[in-house]
Amino acid sequence: MKKSAVFTIVKNESFFLPIWLKYFSKHFEQSDIYILDHQSDDGSTDNLSVTVVPITNDLYFDHYWLVEQVQNFQHELLKSYDYVLFCESDELIVPDSRKFSGLQEYIQSFQLDVIAGAGYELIHIPSEEPPIDLEVPILQQRKFWFRNDRYGKPVITRIPLSYELGFHSASECKVRDENLILLHLHRLDYAYFQERHAWKRKQNFKDDGPRAGWQHRASGEELKNFYFGQGNTDRQIQIVEFEDWLKAVV
Repeated sequence: MKKSAVFTIVKNESFFLPIWLKYFSKHFEQSDIYILDHQSDDGSTDNLSVTVVPITNDLYFDHYWLVEQVQNFQHELLKSYDYVLFCESDELIVPDSRKFSGLQEYIQSFQLDVIAGAGYELIHIPSEEPPIDLEVPILQQRKFWFRNDRYGKPVITRIPLSYELGFHSASECKVRDENLILLHLHRLDYAYFQERHAWKRKQNFKDDGPRAGWQHRASGEELKNFYFGQGNTDRQIQIVEFEDWLKAVV
């Protein structure tokens, strides 16, 4: 049987980390779940039954440092595991439940060195859906998503990866599986989206140029366009209803 682990990286993710942990705890033993904790001080990483690994950087956002931390930890885990999964705390890796019973069945049948998922972004439409209730399964409260190939990220590997900034790609990953969804939850709730971005604007950023990490510092109309558009353009995204099978999975 192939041995696998999953990990993420966080800083003050009291909203998304419990969702991430609840999902991946269905598919992994607690001893095989790891969190790189970038100096969280909101209590979200306290007293957890999974392994929390402290990492330190006085800057909230530093592209190159983030990639280095994730790469180094992934390479270390691969010394002990056959496969390692990585996604950020507002992302879930979801195999099509019509073909796989869950992540472990997918991993056990996996034959490649590395695979990318098909990127989809959940989106809350405030005019049609209520605010999220985290006591209720989240996908029973939402019905819309859109395809975003930038979130077709490498998610499962048995070889060390060399990530591009943002973890959107890696030179070693050439294959994407449409039966493996990388579900981005950043737009799960519009009010929280606004609240989180207000917090981000107060953080320290590495100066990599005026547009580096621009979405983390956006406000006003630019932030609204980012929510309902894609990237730093005003092009409208193609929002559709996701299929019912997904509601029973998350």
